[in-house]
Amino acid sequence: LKLQFLYLIGGGVGPRAGEGLRMWVRPAALLLLAACAAPQQDGDRTVLPEHTFAAPLLKEYWRGGVPYWRLFGHAVATKDEVRLTPAHPNRHGAVQNVVPMMMDHWEALCKFRIHSGSTSGAHGFALWFTKAPADGQGALWGQAADFEGIGLIFQTAASPKRGGPQITAVKRLAGEPLVEWDIADDLQKTQTFNCKQYLRGGKAVRKPHSVLLRYRWNKLEVLYRKAGDYRNTYCGVIKDLALPPGYFFSLSAVTGEKWDNHDIVSFDVTAAPNVDPKQKRDLHKFDPAKDKMLQERHDGAVEDG
Repeated sequence: LKLQFLYLIGGGVGPRAGEGLRMWVRPAALLLLAACAAPQQDGDRTVLPEHTFAAPLLKEYWRGGVPYWRLFGHAVATKDEVRLTPAHPNRHGAVQNVVPMMMDHWEALCKFRIHSGSTSGAHGFALWFTKAPADGQGALWGQAADFEGIGLIFQTAASPKRGGPQITAVKRLAGEPLVEWDIADDLQKTQTFNCKQYLRGGKAVRKPHSVLLRYRWNKLEVLYRKAGDYRNTYCGVIKDLALPPGYFFSLSAVTGEKWDNHDIVSFDVTAAPNVDPKQKRDLHKFDPAKDKMLQERHDGAVEDG
């Protein structure tokens, strides 16, 4: 977590990283921001707030409204959800976590709603864990085609090539050659795995669907739960998957001639279960309020703004 905090005070993502924390918070929020970085207990799960958002989302002290996350394109945040794209043609949007994940075992639970007045699906949205987060403008559902990491693409429209809606997993690791993604063929040749799932909701949709990513022991498991169901459905697994520390979570969506509202209701990250409890504690023992050097750098970055 110390590395995460150092990154946060140094700035965000991309070419504006040198602007520092002053671009993100107001001076009056210094103590509150530090307090937000402390782990929180949710039953027997340790919630990592620097990677998490849930209603009520909006916080006045954070530029863009959602603490530790940055919005791009047509994405907007309300108190209840992040809407990656509205139900209009030719829109793109993304939300990026500005803090890199430094743990080597984690769970990410994403709850979402995809809906519009149409009965057919659009392009869908994607969930990424990558070296460079998606900004909504890349060719691959808002992500750059040369990404490093893994992605889940929620393809909502029916297709004669793949059939009904499905979750499609893609990956490209560091050092691997570039992939010519067969987007026109719905990634049938370049996907890692897929599972057929019902992904949309009707016009009056209320309860969200959810997808769970569990990464531990160099293995990524994906589980899905349809709105209203009480148990997860197995979707797929990627084995022998060594994801280095420092990657980012992000979500992106695009619309074209068909469109949907792509709403992310919550994104909840915790330590993965069945790992060494001592390792969990060690990863979270950093207290920024007690580190004089970091606090001085933190204060100075804001005052310079």
